[in-house]
Amino acid sequence: MFCRRLLALFVVAALLLFASASFSPSLDLSSLTPDPAQSAAAERLIHRLLPEEQAGKIEIKVDRRMSEENEGKDIAKIISDKEMVKVSGSSGATAAWAVGEYLKRECGCHISWDFRQLETIPEEWPETNLTLMANDKVRFYQV
Repeated sequence: MFCRRLLALFVVAALLLFASASFSPSLDLSSLTPDPAQSAAAERLIHRLLPEEQAGKIEIKVDRRMSEENEGKDIAKIISDKEMVKVSGSSGATAAWAVGEYLKRECGCHISWDFRQLETIPEEWPETNLTLMANDKVRFYQV
């Protein structure tokens, strides 16, 4: 009887120890993909979605340090003039999100899973200086 209780206590202690180690609130969920590779992936996405003339006028730069400076939240900055849109983001996904927000807010365009409305995309970019920060540290898409 004593051995069974000792074994049960050991199992419970091991489970608690495993659970606290596996689900730590300080778990690092950042991407292992290097920043230049994330930038290139975001640029390829933009080239697939937008007409080539406009896609060639969007420059993407990923710098994961931006997130570290903002409580671990995803952040992106968009600076544009009539000729070029420069987007810097804390990840490639954040930079792509920022381009979508810029197109929606400044150009009246819409891109979603099911639909693309790009008729209002301008030949000259609207000038802006915009900073976007995600509300949460973790976001995901479910299809």
